[in-house]
Amino acid sequence: MSKLPSFEQFNESLKVAEVNEGVFYRLPKDVISNELYLVAKNLMNFYQNTSAGRDIDPGVLDTVTRNLDKVKKAVKRFNSKEEVMGTIYEFEEVNEASVQVAGHGKPSGAKVLATVIVDMLDKQNFLHPDTKKSQKQLIDMVANVIMDSTF
Repeated sequence: MSKLPSFEQFNESLKVAEVNEGVFYRLPKDVISNELYLVAKNLMNFYQNTSAGRDIDPGVLDTVTRNLDKVKKAVKRFNSKEEVMGTIYEFEEVNEASVQVAGHGKPSGAKVLATVIVDMLDKQNFLHPDTKKSQKQLIDMVANVIMDSTF
């Protein structure tokens, strides 16, 4: 059975955490859009095929590994936000709620996602032909489910 650390040991670990508090890591935008995207996409496809009992291509894992190595090499450590300014690692701050909220002349993220989902269901013949008449209502319903489950 392990012993609980003493208060002094615990207090020292907090001091170390305070010193490293400003440290963070970032990836450049192009790596996120390319290699990281491909890793996520290929791995998700590999998972879906495997879990569905389909044949797999082991070469896909090699591709994922190569791209993941590129992603890992592109990670850069920063100590302050100022160090990031003007570099390929700088991003705009995104208010996550704004992704879901409609803006002037553009639909909400939930509405866009709902439209993509309903279109995919339609193309895969999951929707009854009569549903096409009420497709807008279905999109609104799916968008509401997305909004209700993410906030």
